[in-house]
Amino acid sequence: MSILGVRLNQIGVPLAKLGPAIFLINHSSNLDTLAVIGCCPIGSTAIGKKEVIFIPFFGQAYFLSGHLRIDRSNRNATIKDLDRLTKFVIKHSLSIWIAPEGTRSTSGVLGPFKKGFVHLAIQTRLPVIPVILHGAFKRMPGKSLRLSPGEMYLETLKPIETSHWSATTVDDHVCDVRNRYLVALSGGPVVH
Repeated sequence: MSILGVRLNQIGVPLAKLGPAIFLINHSSNLDTLAVIGCCPIGSTAIGKKEVIFIPFFGQAYFLSGHLRIDRSNRNATIKDLDRLTKFVIKHSLSIWIAPEGTRSTSGVLGPFKKGFVHLAIQTRLPVIPVILHGAFKRMPGKSLRLSPGEMYLETLKPIETSHWSATTVDDHVCDVRNRYLVALSGGPVVH
């Protein structure tokens, strides 16, 4: 991030003090992943699309470090992959990183959330921790490689307890968590 001229400011509880948990990030820039890698607590794994392997350098490092890749075009394969991840995470007390939008926003506006993170929370009983990235789209928009040096903020919201979540209330949880993002993003980073 320093080489790119982007200064990352962390707000809220330091990520290293949290977990195991399911960490969620909004996804609007190529910088999102770099920001998370720099702050990610040890003992975490990420979930990415299977095509990530084709990103030069990053894709190969992602694959070699053992992160899970899922086939988003094949629902049955995705469910199988997530079941395997759940067992692995529970066995090794790991945290999971996921972008619930599923793909980068090309407009900087928060996209709809997929339901996978709720199913993972129900299976693992891990808390969900929203991580809000402010300014990433401004620094490097969507799928662009155009970079504008400057400040970016990574804000950690309070953990959301998931022990009461169930399959019958999946849509409610998706809506609730997405609304927390909308509120945090509309107000900008809360700097103390």
